[in-house]
Formats: sequence, C-alpha cells, structure tokens
Amino acid sequence: MRLQGLKDRLAATEDDEAEELREEIEELEGRINALTSFRSGAGV
Repeated sequence: MRLQGLKDRLAATEDDEAEELREEIEELEGRINALTSFRSGAGV
C-alpha cells in the first residue's frame, strides 16, 4: 500500500507525534480497505 513507505519511515522515529501519525495511518488504511473492498450481492 502507498502508506507503507510512510509507516516505515515513522517506525524509525520514536516520539509522540510519530506515534500519533502511525495510528492515523493505520486508521486510514482500514477506511481505504473498507471503501475499496467490493462485495458482490451486498444489500441484495
């Protein structure tokens, strides 16, 4: 995923701001996955 490179760079940083950004990236990845996953027959 595109955000993986950013996550990798943040992993090398150990401060509170980096931790918050890692959490936000994980949340965004989850939302992206939910929006891009297609379930045929959903709601039928």
